[in-house]
Formats: sequence, structure tokens, C-alpha cells
Amino acid sequence: MKLLVKIILSATLAVSFVPNGFAASQIVHVDEVIKSLSQIKAPAKKRYPKVKKVKKVYGPTKENVSFSTTYKPGTLIIKTSERKIYLVGEWGRAIRYGIAVGSTASRQWKGKSYISRKRPNPTWIPTASILRENPKMPRVYKPGPRNPLGMRAMNLGGTPTLRIHGTNAPWSIGKAASHGCYRMRNVDVIDLYNRVDVGTQVIIEA
Repeated sequence: MKLLVKIILSATLAVSFVPNGFAASQIVHVDEVIKSLSQIKAPAKKRYPKVKKVKKVYGPTKENVSFSTTYKPGTLIIKTSERKIYLVGEWGRAIRYGIAVGSTASRQWKGKSYISRKRPNPTWIPTASILRENPKMPRVYKPGPRNPLGMRAMNLGGTPTLRIHGTNAPWSIGKAASHGCYRMRNVDVIDLYNRVDVGTQVIIEA
């Protein structure tokens, strides 16, 4: 680079017109120009502050709503099409929560059932069909933030695989996303868990 600058400056000075009487001290020497250029510092790079990613907080979906039904207070009614679950209360009221339902029509049930078991901080063992879909999945999920059953689980009827439970994917609530179970946000499932008992009637509607 320095050699190229020297050649260009030498050629420029060679063809330049220098008037008579031009002071010798005013003659520009190529070496001095190169030295001056080498001392020029590049402008500092402008630094922009890093944008911090804000973690989205998924709060409770619980609401107290008007709800007309012939079922007695304490009954759970799951409305698959609404992706909501209702805990029937007194005087035409109910507590409503958002849920995720089965990802396909074949994974969406209807009929009558009941809560057959309640488990806090459950361990989850994926079924054979789930493992066939995801062969790299761990064979056992212990309680914790990665557990797909979340912080509470309530089995329905005599089957060990159909449940109302929490989730490690709170963004899925309100969607058709599960293998057939009814997911709730952890804050909601804890609230519901504390309000119902084993034997509570569950009505599943389309």
C-alpha cells in the first residue's frame, strides 16, 4: 500500500508546475506525506447497545363468568370447540379456564368421565406411540420445568393417559396442540386442582 502511494505521489509531483521562487521548505516530500498518512487514526466504530430479549410472561386465563347449565355445582365441563374448561358454580356462575385440546379430530373426545386420580408435581412416562413419533425423547420426565405435565395432573376415568394437566408450553393454550389431554397453564391447573376432588364429574363436549 505504501509503495502504491509513493508511486502516485511521485508521479503527481513530477507533473506539477512549481513556480519560480517557490520556497524549498514548502516542497512536499513523498516520505513525509506517507508518514503523516500512517499517523491518521481510523474513526472509532460506533457501538450500539445490545437489545435485551424480554421473556414473555404467560399469566392465568382464569375468569368468573355467567354460565347456564343443568349440571350441579362442582361439575367440570370441557368445551373442546371453545378450548375452555368450566367449573360450575352457584347461581348461574362458573370459573372458566383456557385449555389446549387434541391436535386432531381423532384426539378430541366427548362424553362423560370423572377425576380418578390427582398428582402434584407428576412424573411423566411417554407412551409407546409418542416415542415412535419422537424417538429421541427421554423415556422418563421427572418433576421440573421441562416436564410436559407441568405442576399438577388429574387423570380422567380408568385410563392412565387421559388427563387434565399443566404444561411446559404455556403458549399452546387456546390451540389444538396436545396428544389428547387437556393442558392448562400451571397457575391455572394449580387453582383448579385445589378446587376439585377425586370423583368430580367431568363432561366433555364437542
